[in-house]
Amino acid sequence: MTSSNQTIDTNALKELDKLPPRDQASQEPEVRRFFDMVPTDNEEFDRHSIQHQTMLLIVGLLHKVPNLVRAALLPNEGMPPTAAEFGIRTGCWAVDLSNQFPHVKVVGIDSVPSWPRSEQVPENCSFEVHDINLPLTKYHQSFNVCHVNHVGKGIRDHEDFLYRIPEVLRTSGILLMTTGYSMLYKEDKMHPTDISEGEPGWCAAQALFSEFVKSATKASKIPEGQDNWQELLHVNPYLTSVGVEEAYIPVGPWPSDLDETSAEVARLAQINVLQFLKTMGDILLSNGFDEVTLDRWTTMAREEITTMKPRLFSRFKFAWGVRNSVDWVPKADAVAVTMH
Repeated sequence: MTSSNQTIDTNALKELDKLPPRDQASQEPEVRRFFDMVPTDNEEFDRHSIQHQTMLLIVGLLHKVPNLVRAALLPNEGMPPTAAEFGIRTGCWAVDLSNQFPHVKVVGIDSVPSWPRSEQVPENCSFEVHDINLPLTKYHQSFNVCHVNHVGKGIRDHEDFLYRIPEVLRTSGILLMTTGYSMLYKEDKMHPTDISEGEPGWCAAQALFSEFVKSATKASKIPEGQDNWQELLHVNPYLTSVGVEEAYIPVGPWPSDLDETSAEVARLAQINVLQFLKTMGDILLSNGFDEVTLDRWTTMAREEITTMKPRLFSRFKFAWGVRNSVDWVPKADAVAVTMH
């Protein structure tokens, strides 16, 4: 049921209607990518809620640059401030921002209608369906703050997307980006890919994550693109004051020097990885991974994550930038201007 403050982009729904049913997704790689990478059940919904709490503890707030965000969302009678979250997952970030800034209209936007129950949604918060791979013209200069939240696997072309996303921001608006890596890292923060099962240093959990990334990339033809964020954001003609940070989070409270908050973050990361093993397993099976090997590796991975042997890290990336006053134009038009 859709409440009065939950709106749906009918044009986007028409695009979704063109997709075959979920049980036919294995026949269409692009469709399989679409369905496999979005939360669709209660377990994934709960996992994303846990990940949201983890991000809150890591950052300490809803956003990495609180002074910039507060300034961008100051009350303005002439042009009331607005904010958007692209990739709502559970909608927690949009709802929390709405509660933090009750004078701000907040819109959660995702390619599938996956949002909280209506009684949890404040009056100043709404949700829409829109695929970020499609033009963002309908949101042209609409927001003072835009948060792109864990949508890496849903972006077909990171360079194109990072060029297009400033279009939705007003001058001096704030772009926020958050994502995680689909990898686990040893204490040296390395992720070896050339070690076979049974060899010294092999780790079942790392092997599963590696296979998941290979399988997802093969199915979607979309590699993870967050490694290029810093370069692409710094050369973006519409952004200034760009910043990029990374965080390596222990999977479980294995470091001896963790304070109370850091230990809680580590425990949440441990729960998140354990829950994600099932999601990865389902996706790997749907893409033809050997079931016997999967069962063996999953059992071993659960033991590794639970006992924290070996000691592992998960990895997250945060980025931000401030919208300048340069008029946004489509990339093709910008290229045409430079050629003349």
